[in-house]
Amino acid sequence: MIDIGQARLEDLDELVRLFEAYRAFYRCELDAVAARAYLGARLRNGESTVFLAWQNGDAGRRAVETHYNWDRVAADVIRIGREVAERHTARLAC
Repeated sequence: MIDIGQARLEDLDELVRLFEAYRAFYRCELDAVAARAYLGARLRNGESTVFLAWQNGDAGRRAVETHYNWDRVAADVIRIGREVAERHTARLAC
């Protein structure tokens, strides 16, 4: 069973682990301090919402970050969602 919930600051350690694993998968330079600062600021300032997925009670398996942007054509706010983190094993299982 997969459970999905909104991440909180208490989930920051797990988010950083997932974020860094995702960056490693794409062979990006790893920087857990920068990842913690980026994710923590987005959560604290309400600049984005992060959803975490847990499978069978296991720690976070996947995270999706959503943030707001302005659509000039519609003259409205839109929400953009991007996958920002995923355990490598979750990717292989898909």
